[in-house]
This record gives sequence, C-alpha cells and structure tokens, in this order.
Amino acid sequence: MTPEEPALDDEAALLERLPAGVRKRLCADWRAVLEERSAAAVDWRWAANPTGDEDLSPLSPQRMGFRPERHRKLPAPEGRELTLYGYDAGGRTLVAIERDGTGADDYYGLFWHDEAESLALRVQAPNGPWPAQLLAAWRSRNVDSRPVTIEHLGAEGGSVEQCRWDGDRVVEVRHESRAREWNLSFRDVVVWKGAKLLRIERHWKDGPVEVKFERLPSGVTLEVLAAELETELVERIPSAVAEAFGRGTRICALALGYCDGEKSLPPHLVACPEAVRRELLEENEDDFWYRWQAAEWMSAADVPELVDYGGPDFKARCEQVDRQVRLGGDERVTGRVLQAVARRLNELDWHGRLDVTDDFLVYPWEVHGESLEADIAACAPRPGRRRR
Repeated sequence: MTPEEPALDDEAALLERLPAGVRKRLCADWRAVLEERSAAAVDWRWAANPTGDEDLSPLSPQRMGFRPERHRKLPAPEGRELTLYGYDAGGRTLVAIERDGTGADDYYGLFWHDEAESLALRVQAPNGPWPAQLLAAWRSRNVDSRPVTIEHLGAEGGSVEQCRWDGDRVVEVRHESRAREWNLSFRDVVVWKGAKLLRIERHWKDGPVEVKFERLPSGVTLEVLAAELETELVERIPSAVAEAFGRGTRICALALGYCDGEKSLPPHLVACPEAVRRELLEENEDDFWYRWQAAEWMSAADVPELVDYGGPDFKARCEQVDRQVRLGGDERVTGRVLQAVARRLNELDWHGRLDVTDDFLVYPWEVHGESLEADIAACAPRPGRRRR
C-alpha cells in the first residue's frame, strides 16, 4: 500500500490484499481456518493483554508504554478477561483467542509464518452465526526469521514499519503512518545493555521526543519516586490553586482528577463553588454523586479548573511516575498517591489561600467515578489532626 492508494474502507477490500491462498480459505470457511490454526498449536498459554504476541511488531507493549504481561500455563482462570495463545514448536504465535469475563470469545488473532514472511489477522468473533469480521492485517518481510518490514492494513489507512536489528535485538523502528486523517509518523530508538532493555525513545516527526519505556537505575524504585512526588504535589498545589482561582468565589471542594491506566499526573484540579453544589443538590436526589462527582459540576457551570501548572522539571517528574505506573502494571498506584496528597492537603488551613467553606475537602477524583466512595473515605483528615 502506498500513500496514493485508497484506504481499505471495507472488509472485502482488506481481504483482497491478503495472499490468495489465505483469502480463498477464509472466504470458504472462517471457522475451519480458526480450527486449523488451533490444531496446529503444540503449546498453549494464557495471559492478560498485552503480551507482545498480538501482532508482528517487535516490543509492541513496551513501545506503547506498557509492561508485557507474563504467559502462564493452562488452565486459565474463569470469570476474567484474558487471551489464550497457541504456539508452534518454534515458539511462534499461531492463534490468539481473546475472551471476555463470561468466557465468550471476543476477538481472534490468526498467524502464518515462514522464513521470509509472516501474516497476522485481527478478527472480531461473530455475535451469532459465522463468518467472523476481519478488522486488520499485518504482513512482514523477514530476514533470519526477524521482521525487517511490517505493513499494517486497516480501514482507517495503515502504516509501514522498518526495523533495524543488532543481532537478535531490535535497535530502531521507523514508523510511517498512512492514515487518512492524521499523521503519526515517528522513529523509536531502543537502547539495550546486553540482554536488558533500558530505554525506548519515540522521536515524533516534526515533534518532541517522548520516553515510552525506561528501566530505573539500581536502587531507585517507583515507591521512592512516588513518595517524592507526593511531597512535591503537597507543596505545589496550594500555591497553584491560589494563583489560578484567587478569592471571591466560595469553594466547598477541590477534586484531584485522574484516570486509571492513563497519564494523570499532575492531577487535573477542579474546584466546586458552594453555589453550584447547592443548585445541584436542590435539583437531584442522588446527594452523594452530585456532591462529589466533579464531572457534574463541570456540566452544570463554568467552574474553576486547572490543568497546566508547574515547570518543565516538575512535569518531567510527573511523566516519569506516570510511565513507571503503567510499566509496573498496577493502575491503583496513582489513586493511592493522590489519596495521600489529599490527606495532607486537608490538614492545611486553606482560609488564607482560598475563600473556602468550613467543610471544604480535597479528594482524588477518578474521572469515571468508579472509586469515588473509596477515595472520599480515604482522604479525610486523621482524627486529632488540626488544620494548620
């Protein structure tokens, strides 16, 4: 596919780009192809996404800023989202079966390999009678069984990746976007120390350099970085809020916004004017939700909020903790850090900084509201502690 070629707007156009033999078999019987790929697998494992075996691109989880999940032996647990992987004798993926929490199939990955080429398909499982729906495809040209050119085909366009290897380690991936409505071209630089992956930098075309993966130096842990950032947030937030919001509007709550699994630091600061809360509580029966769900305040009025604050060094420290949270695999770390920040901020005397009510409270706010009650309960000042 070249930049001048039309995008693949439907499944038929995507099928036409596949090798003739695979296309013919898929058109004849999708289920038979899935069964054939499954029967060819000699080793089965399960894992939570992503593991790096979902497509053909090397180090794909780390290059997206996530830790690859570990493969585990069967049987797989019931009642949770997971993926079953079937491998050939050489450890290459032949089939991936994504299942929802009820055990039903959601998506399939189908793979074919030889020394010179590999093919991967992402397929949506049918909700009812077959056939399934083809969503995307990856084709790679291989040298010594390693991908050197990877073409991605999809309905919104696609991309081509050129991979440079040093022995069995990829050291650079050039990604050329061919999407119709946005340009996401970049170059990933991969740094190794022996067999240990140290760092991945993403150099955006005509844009900034972004660190996607970083192994912390010996002796430095996420816990240490998070504790240091907690103290810095406690020091910075009061002055940032006082400068941005000023006095004159009586404030009854300050929400520290975050989103599990996403970049959330520094937190989005949203203040609730007393008049806005009073109006919401008069109009709605759900007292707790409208009292504390900041999204409701923002929908009801133009409330004070602050997204961009702090200098470049502070933001870099926030990005580092965000990145290590994603690589660590525990999305709850950000919420726990902000709970600790809120507790310490609630021990301050805010009257000299903002015009606040006597019951003014600072608390973490997960934007979807899923942990609202737990966050509120965790951030109240400890008994016997006086605001200072």
